[in-house]
Amino acid sequence: MKKFEDFNRFKDRLVKIKLHIPIDKQKVIKGYIKGTEEINRQIIIKDKTQEIYIPYNNVAGAHLEFEFPTK
Repeated sequence: MKKFEDFNRFKDRLVKIKLHIPIDKQKVIKGYIKGTEEINRQIIIKDKTQEIYIPYNNVAGAHLEFEFPTK
């Protein structure tokens, strides 16, 4: 995922994001894409406990994670 718009395109998908500067002492964040905030160019990620707002310019890399279907 390279463009800011890709995060809207893959909304509700599982993603792993590597950061330039840690957020809450985490350099890698894994969670579901909930959307973006256009004004501040932030990505909204929902992990197990909270929503995390990540500035797009802090993203070093991001890719979708594969999820095995559950029965």
